[in-house]
Amino acid sequence: MIELPGHMALGVKGSDDISGTYYTYNGDRYYYVETTSEDFDFGEIPAEFVNEQARLYTMDPMPSMDVNIRADYVDSDWNYVYYRVRCNVANTGPTTGQNVSVTFLAESSPFDMTRVWSQSGPVLIGTLHDDASGWAESTLRVPRQNNARFTGVVAGDNFNPASVSTRIVYIN
Repeated sequence: MIELPGHMALGVKGSDDISGTYYTYNGDRYYYVETTSEDFDFGEIPAEFVNEQARLYTMDPMPSMDVNIRADYVDSDWNYVYYRVRCNVANTGPTTGQNVSVTFLAESSPFDMTRVWSQSGPVLIGTLHDDASGWAESTLRVPRQNNARFTGVVAGDNFNPASVSTRIVYIN
């Protein structure tokens, strides 16, 4: 993708014997293709963008994580209730997920990750090949007499983080 001020266009890889406007990325030429009008030929750029700085974005495939979460009561003491929280993670994307991990949170209202009672460090799942799955779990402590929800945040080296939360529960 080619980003110009207030505009996006397509860049198509082509050889050096093609004429027209192109941008170089990793030694290859990517020719400008206008996507908002049929009045332009391959490599022809609208006059208002001729001397503008362009930013290029690649369309590299990346993993996509499908995540579900479950929290089960484990134990309690005078002040706290303990829950075992588990996230199942499935890579539904076309490439391998690298260094996949889950961070677990026990949250309080307003449930926007700004008020956290308990948090695990990242729990490493590892490499998840496409169509593979894995899981991680942690025990979290929540003060009694509060509404809470449990959240799992899945992150890795080469994909966008994903999060999932349980329904809100009253901790008695």
